[in-house]
Order: sequence, then structure tokens, then C-alpha cells
Amino acid sequence: MMIVAGTGHRSEDCEDEGIVRLKVRVCLSESRPDVFICGMANGLDLWAADEARLLGIEVWAAKPWAGHGPRKGDEELYSRIENYASKVVNVVESETFPGNWCYQKRNEWMVDNATHVMAYYNGKPKGGTYNCITYAKGKKPIRNIYGWPPF
Repeated sequence: MMIVAGTGHRSEDCEDEGIVRLKVRVCLSESRPDVFICGMANGLDLWAADEARLLGIEVWAAKPWAGHGPRKGDEELYSRIENYASKVVNVVESETFPGNWCYQKRNEWMVDNATHVMAYYNGKPKGGTYNCITYAKGKKPIRNIYGWPPF
């Protein structure tokens, strides 16, 4: 069974949404995973999970904490992914934000429960995507679609 965890930048650090979605769609169409794990964050996470949904791929939603919710403007997409997900995991069982450390715990849960990692990573050595990839290195195969032309 192939389980792909997605990690990537928020929308403000991404190319146009349509371009990112196309890269994700091509990558997922080529690999045809059984499950896509979404970290439920703005940008790559939600866009990729939506593309997985459109391709009929099972989605697991990994919420960093139980009370985690969408950014303003992502409410509809977040809800669509959460409702579509066959599994919703609250990595930290807290209704209130427990601290930034919970994002790394979420990343670790995603990598530990995946067979592969699909990243949208710009190469800068800081931030959550960098932390997730650093954790995954040597544990799981990583495919970075950031600079990857889909054609």
C-alpha cells in the first residue's frame, strides 16, 4: 500500500494555485497512491488533498491539534477535505492551541504513517516544510515538486 504524506508551503510562498495543483495532479496521477495524508494547512496541504479527492484517492486529515481550524478564506476547502477524509487524526488532543511544537508532532505523525513524502519545498533552511523534510530524510523517499515542470 502506498501512502503519501504531503508537505509544502503556505499560499503566500507558492506559485499560482493552478500551477501548484497541476504539479500535484501530475505527481499523484503518476504514482497513484492508495492514501494521501494532508496536514490541513493553507496552501499545498489543502490544495493537494483536494486534488487527491478529485482523483478518487483516499485522504487522511492530520490536524495538529483537535481545535485546529482553517485560515480565513479556506473555510470551504478545509471543510470539504475534513468531510471527505476517511480518517481525521488529532495529533494533539487539545481544543486550544498548545504551542508551535504541535506542528512538528503533526509532521512526524504524517511521515511515520506514510511510505513516501511529496514536498513542495523551495530549499530555504527554515520553516515547517523544511522541518518536515529534515525529519523524513533517510526514513522515506521524498519527491520535491517545487521546481518540477509538469510537462
